[in-house]
Amino acid sequence: MEEREIDLLEYLLRELRKWKLILLSAVIGGVLLGCVGYVRDKNRYNAQLSDIELQYGNLDEQIDTLMESMEEDDIEVVNDHMARKNSFISQEEYLENSILMNLDANHIHEANYIVSVDSNDTDVENSSKITDCTESIALRFTSEQFAEIIREKFYPDRDTSYVREVISAYISSYVIAMDDVAPVVKIEIYLPDNADVSTCNGLIEDFINDIPRNQVQGCTVRLISSDEDYISDSSVITKQRDIYNTLDTYRTKTKTEIDTYSDDQKRLVELLEMQEAVDDGENDNISKQEAIDEVSTPGVSLKYILIGVFLGVIIVMGIDFVILAISNKVNTIDDAALVLAVRPMLVFHNGISGVMTDSKKLYNFQYKKYMDTDQQMENFECEIKNLVKADGVNGITMVLTGAPDEQDKEYIDRIKGIARKAGSDITEQVVEFIGDINVSSQLSGDIPIIVYVRQGHTVVKALDDIREMAVKNNRVIAGFVYVDC
Repeated sequence: MEEREIDLLEYLLRELRKWKLILLSAVIGGVLLGCVGYVRDKNRYNAQLSDIELQYGNLDEQIDTLMESMEEDDIEVVNDHMARKNSFISQEEYLENSILMNLDANHIHEANYIVSVDSNDTDVENSSKITDCTESIALRFTSEQFAEIIREKFYPDRDTSYVREVISAYISSYVIAMDDVAPVVKIEIYLPDNADVSTCNGLIEDFINDIPRNQVQGCTVRLISSDEDYISDSSVITKQRDIYNTLDTYRTKTKTEIDTYSDDQKRLVELLEMQEAVDDGENDNISKQEAIDEVSTPGVSLKYILIGVFLGVIIVMGIDFVILAISNKVNTIDDAALVLAVRPMLVFHNGISGVMTDSKKLYNFQYKKYMDTDQQMENFECEIKNLVKADGVNGITMVLTGAPDEQDKEYIDRIKGIARKAGSDITEQVVEFIGDINVSSQLSGDIPIIVYVRQGHTVVKALDDIREMAVKNNRVIAGFVYVDC
């Protein structure tokens, strides 16, 4: 045969008859994949416990032991690396959180203020007091107290230390009259783009009014000028560029440097980083036992079991399908009908029992009328009568392609009994097919032929040869009996 057709419904119902094997393969697949899932989960659990032991273990002892086995030069390289790393972390944090580092240095919203300190007394002693008072006022405007006031109003999500970077106050000279120059405090504040400068004016005036009188030494402190502008600050540009260059250099150097470290150096770096995390309190939020309790215990995963069941069923059915596709045996009724070019006359079902009995109602539904029920047996008897009557002979040859077993003999006896009731005798003839030997004489004669076909046992080539020999000897193949094993 050059090609074979496999009916999908027939194939699936054929597989259902092997439900015990399929169930066994599903159980085996589920167990195996379940074990694989458990082993993977167990390895994950052990790895996490090892990390916890390492994280909460005696790091100092491990570090000391490791350093004792290393050369001083190797240790020095690691220490330099850790120093650069800490510097990098500090600068990276500064780059992320600093107000100054996140400004557009070419478009800074700057508020300018001039605060004067003056007195009606012009003697030398009073002039000295004014100078001292002016210096005190300048220091107050660069203090953490004033920075906190600005932070609450304009930078609520920033640390006060970063706000102090955008505030500067220094002593300068201010021309009061043609020949009168007085010392003043100039204040510069970098504000957000959408900040209201008038609000800042009020904050400064309130801050001045809150200065205790004894700290201004009897002088008068007042805001005499305020202004705003958008500026470009080259010092900010330079600082930003330096920070970015430093971080880029560190990243590039570290990436290539770590690859050259020995295993001991890499291990020492790992331990030192863990020690720093502990020292910084990063691991103090939970205890070791709490950390262990948070690790999920290993278990059998339902997902792996279901995958195993599915694969077990697919593998068994796939193997059976391949065997069916490449087999040289008759596996379906269609195989026999296609080769012999005749229809089945009777179908025996063997091996279906228990819960699978109902599948008789579905299996080979297109041949349902040939199944071995009482009605079909009567139909078969009628067909035998009509066959004998049409051919005018009193006999039928049942051709077998091999010696019958006990089950075959039982079916053949039933067929003979039906034939006798129909007024005909059925003679068994076992046709042997060996290699290329010409056996056409084995089918000599003139009475009709019924071929006995057993699923999974009868060779397709044998049926093909029977058909050819029947044609050569002018024998009529009336049909075939199919035993579904």
